[in-house]
Amino acid sequence: MRFQVALGLLVGLLVVAPLLAHLLRRRRADVVPFAPARLVPKASPVAKRRAKLEDRGLFALRSLAVLGLALLGATPLVRCSRLAVGRSGGASVGLVLVVDDSMSMQARLGQQTRLVRALAGAAEVLGSAREGDGVAVVAAGAPARVVLAATTELAAAERALASIVPTDRPTDLDGALALATSLAKSMPQADRRVVVLSDLADGRSEAPPLGEGAEVPVWAPLPELRARAPDCGLVRALRRGAAVRVRVACGLEADAEGRAVEVLAGAQVVGSRPLERKASSEFEVPVAETLDAAQPLRARLTGQDALAADDEAPVASLGGPSAVAVVSDASQGGVETGGPPPIEQALGAIDEAQNVRPLPVVPDHVEDLAAFSAVFLDDPPGLTPEARAAFRVWLDKGGVGVLFLGPRAGAAILGAAFDPFVPGPVRWADKAPKGADPASAFSLPAQGLDDLAPKGRALAEARAAEGATVLARWTDGAPLVMERPVGRGLAYVVTLPGSAETSDLPLRPAFVGLLDDALEAAKAHGTDRRVTVGMAWALPGAEAPRVRGPDGRPVPLRDDGGGRRLVPERAGLYEISSGAQAEARIAEIAEAEVDLRPRAAAPATTSEALGTSRASVDASPYVALLLLVVLAGEAALRLVQWRREAEP
Repeated sequence: MRFQVALGLLVGLLVVAPLLAHLLRRRRADVVPFAPARLVPKASPVAKRRAKLEDRGLFALRSLAVLGLALLGATPLVRCSRLAVGRSGGASVGLVLVVDDSMSMQARLGQQTRLVRALAGAAEVLGSAREGDGVAVVAAGAPARVVLAATTELAAAERALASIVPTDRPTDLDGALALATSLAKSMPQADRRVVVLSDLADGRSEAPPLGEGAEVPVWAPLPELRARAPDCGLVRALRRGAAVRVRVACGLEADAEGRAVEVLAGAQVVGSRPLERKASSEFEVPVAETLDAAQPLRARLTGQDALAADDEAPVASLGGPSAVAVVSDASQGGVETGGPPPIEQALGAIDEAQNVRPLPVVPDHVEDLAAFSAVFLDDPPGLTPEARAAFRVWLDKGGVGVLFLGPRAGAAILGAAFDPFVPGPVRWADKAPKGADPASAFSLPAQGLDDLAPKGRALAEARAAEGATVLARWTDGAPLVMERPVGRGLAYVVTLPGSAETSDLPLRPAFVGLLDDALEAAKAHGTDRRVTVGMAWALPGAEAPRVRGPDGRPVPLRDDGGGRRLVPERAGLYEISSGAQAEARIAEIAEAEVDLRPRAAAPATTSEALGTSRASVDASPYVALLLLVVLAGEAALRLVQWRREAEP
């Protein structure tokens, strides 16, 4: 409470004034006994009856009047935090509400979570909207989704906000802003803005400030959501014989201080190991050898932090096609980087638990490819007809292949081609433009693409890009990275080799980003039984399977025309059964979501022209009306009193 408000309310202490006045009036004169008075019948004096009437009525009314005067003096000084959208000249506004429903929003903020406060803030902004305003709602949990397209029906926006629930998804602020900008541009209102209700903890604290250079003004209220908090989380726990291999991520190294990982069988601790002072670590926790291999185990972190949702994870022992294959010439590999070929090193850096299997030759049978969720081909001298047929079937079933084209691809042997990756011939050019176009890097990290200096590049016919999405281009417009759907699978094509001898692409962040995208795509296409929360599993088959989530409740499936999919919203174990067959799959949290350090926001995102988070509460008219009622009541009471006194 501000000092001025308290000072105004001190007027309320004057409520004792009517009490003192009435007490003074009730003082009686001294009574002198008169003996003959005993012979006269006792009667109550009129003045005493009048005093009783005024004690109960006038005292209450006058006390209420004093309190009303105190409130009348204090209410203009009272201000509360309530979001309200700003308007340019009173015109209608187009609003896109971006609500972050990621796992970090489950952190506590006083007696509520950040998500609850964000939804309350969104409701306040929506409450300041009026007829003619346009509203759309976007959820920022990865992948970003449109919850409500642009509409002028405010009731529909209220229902959309009510449908947002906590999830364990990672944060996708950039994707959410891209969707919100597109929605805002489609609105007919001239005054548009994007309202971001998020803690801005997307694991990219060093990224450019939010809203910098935005096409549509971005308003980021509720700074209290962006307080940094300590957190550590269990990313995964895999059982391997008499040990459990766990991976733990922490926002800062200091967050791991004094904490440990425990493995439990029911309520009994069967293994424990303290955490090292690291931001992320992967290690094994020995467990009792007498444990039954089929007994379910779970791992948990000791201690407390801002997020309790990521402190426990089921221990999985999963089979299935979780391995990836790398076909690369080992003699061309580690000359520049040392050790295995760059592709193998990058895959190991992305996920230490990933089973990477190098292959000497390109598989030419579907049975040879069935054990892999993704296959990386580094500059092969073409694909034989048998290999092309095998890859076509494998990709159609949901596999993900990545083809790097280099000098050997341009000298393919007779009868060899690169279908279904690239239709038509491929040739190698000894010269390449100086760098790639960073603005064309769609979903790939653009760092370093502008100064690429390869010793050449692969060129394909113009029809090679038909039906494909060009993810990155050279400065002359030729494709650098392409993505082509093949049945339920994906085929990536890179017009540079994966060898550091010919190209410096393997030394760039975009190279790791491309491999990471391919691994996530393999998980999303259902070929891997471990995925990050928010990524979908494809569930083929004529019969709809039954799915139970980590809490034991049924989980609905989605069917968007491309087949049934399971999108896990919570981390944990999912049981999928179809007929007599049953299998288990694991949804894991994203490591970046454990880092609760907020991303910077551009100064323009807090401009008062976009909206305000402080609105005065003026109850003066209501208090003044109450005082008039009190005065009228006192006048009526005196009128009744006068009439009674006038009676004989």
